[in-house]
Amino acid sequence: MALLAAGVLVSCVEDLSLNPLPSDQGVIPTYVVVTVDSADWPTDPIDITHTLVQGDTLALDVEYGGGCRDHLYAFVVSASFMESDPVQTVALLSHDQNGDECDAIVQDSLRTDLSALKAKYQESYQTETGVIIIHVDGAWSVRYVF
Repeated sequence: MALLAAGVLVSCVEDLSLNPLPSDQGVIPTYVVVTVDSADWPTDPIDITHTLVQGDTLALDVEYGGGCRDHLYAFVVSASFMESDPVQTVALLSHDQNGDECDAIVQDSLRTDLSALKAKYQESYQTETGVIIIHVDGAWSVRYVF
């Protein structure tokens, strides 16, 4: 299980252990995995209200119930590309409410770095440029152009 408190900038690492750290500007880790299986990641309720890709950064506006504890997040994306034009993949915004039983509606802005996904694409297709459609939580699709 791997998550990080909202706001921590870390590089994708092999050790995917739970490691909450202090918040710093809403940056969450991205993990590129072979397949995305929600059974492997915390999936406490969270609504994505807006997405935007700028350069190699995916911005996610989210809303969830809580307010009493730090929540943990990770962006988990599959490196198993679906062959289409453009290529597609699936992703999961993993959310661990950390036992928060409060009922306030919390809004947060998260950012995650897609560079590791781009590198996997470049390695797989032997090209520097590309387009990937990322299907997030089965509800949102974003177009990542590099």
